[in-house]
Amino acid sequence: RENSMENLEKVKEQVSLRFENTYIAVGNHDLSEDFYIVFKNDLHIFSENKIDFIIANFSTNNWQPSPEDQDSINKYLLNSNNDTIILFSHQLFWTKLVDPEPTPNGFNLLSTELDQTSIDWLERKGKKLIIISGDYGMYERFYCKHDSNSNTIFVANGIYERNDDSFIKLN
Repeated sequence: RENSMENLEKVKEQVSLRFENTYIAVGNHDLSEDFYIVFKNDLHIFSENKIDFIIANFSTNNWQPSPEDQDSINKYLLNSNNDTIILFSHQLFWTKLVDPEPTPNGFNLLSTELDQTSIDWLERKGKKLIIISGDYGMYERFYCKHDSNSNTIFVANGIYERNDDSFIKLN
């Protein structure tokens, strides 16, 4: 919860011992100048096994990536022939797109109202979309909702210092 240089370096060391590749969906507790010194980037885009992966910084005042990051993401997607996108974010920027709405752990950094246009900027070209967000777990343990109209799966999961905290493993 404290984004000091010491803590961020400790996180990087601990994660590096256990995982070959690590991508951080930066959250409100992580954001600092030190984060960028330790982890360098807050946007990662790559493809693997015919899936486009996007890990982006949604920890902004409107819970959307910066316009520059949106452009980078869309340029990549427009040049990709894959049919599935998995997008990772810290913030549950999509809560207004589902019913029932999940309750994020908090609304940190948000200074605008969320609405039903939160994924309209994404150039999907008919691709399936799976959004996995992590600022969840204080009130509920897991949320998953499929919207057949938009061909999108919304997932919220997180930890909150409980014995029954869980994590998602993608194979």
